[in-house]
Amino acid sequence: EMRNSITVNDIDEIVCVRGPGSFTGLRIGVTIAKIMAYFLNKKLYSVSSLEVMASSVTGDVIVPIIDARRGYVYGAIYDKDYNVIMK
Repeated sequence: EMRNSITVNDIDEIVCVRGPGSFTGLRIGVTIAKIMAYFLNKKLYSVSSLEVMASSVTGDVIVPIIDARRGYVYGAIYDKDYNVIMK
């Protein structure tokens, strides 16, 4: 059953998250994105998962944080224009 009229041929570019995050999850996602880009002959771009998290909110200072387990976190600090203040 087709829910909309979009097909893989309608894809212009492919964007995937490069991390930080779950190593296994990232490897699977990047592999699928690379395979799709290769077989569809499309440009492939990668973005930081912290940047994606930051882009979903607004504020003067944005601090996305991901639990890295064992007492560690991945984090960054962005200004209101999503420029990196600290990686």
